[in-house]
Amino acid sequence: IFDHTSTEAKQAYIETTTGATSARIVRNQFLMSTAQDQQSGASSAFYSSADNAYIASNIIQGGYRGMQGEYDGAYIVGNLVSGSYSSLFVSGSSNYTFTIVNNTFDGESSSVFGLSTSGTSTEIAVINNIFTNITTAILQGGTVTIGDSTNLFYNNTDNDSGFTINANSILTDPQFISSTDRRLRATSPAFNTGLNGYLCADVRGRACYPDRRNIGGYVNTSGDPAATRTAR
Repeated sequence: IFDHTSTEAKQAYIETTTGATSARIVRNQFLMSTAQDQQSGASSAFYSSADNAYIASNIIQGGYRGMQGEYDGAYIVGNLVSGSYSSLFVSGSSNYTFTIVNNTFDGESSSVFGLSTSGTSTEIAVINNIFTNITTAILQGGTVTIGDSTNLFYNNTDNDSGFTINANSILTDPQFISSTDRRLRATSPAFNTGLNGYLCADVRGRACYPDRRNIGGYVNTSGDPAATRTAR
């Protein structure tokens, strides 16, 4: 599913076929009603049960869950989720793996969970993400192993529940341009401090720099206003 825009007030829902071997959900925009309005309706931008899913460069605003599903071998990268009751919910069975890298999750002070998990014997890598303005940034549920590194947490009631975030986490203001523009200012602690070695995608679908990596979903600042650029 590519380049789709939905402004449905209640639902913007995509489901991939159970048992599918791959899915690509790229460059879509979902504008849904507020997180609190959707708790009973349980709306999601999309639900995927396909293995080896590639979910990249999507912008999701509002709704009950921004993204949810059971995706073994999934890569969730370069997405912006804001104002959802739960930004991302993943569950898996034995030996499932997920990679969640370079996303920006901003709760707008209405989100209860950034990333929440359930399942058994599931391994989740959480790398180079920004979690801001959320009640619980990462909730580990079930018998899930979370391996996290170089994430940024700011203004959350709790950064972690069920496990302890990595000591290399950054716990300071990411310096967004504004409360509605999550690009990074040139003085942001998220500039050039992310880990390389993972698949990369930018919120806007821009190419990633081969030699450096920001934290969060905005990894390519080429052509942005001077306030958002940094020297290479």
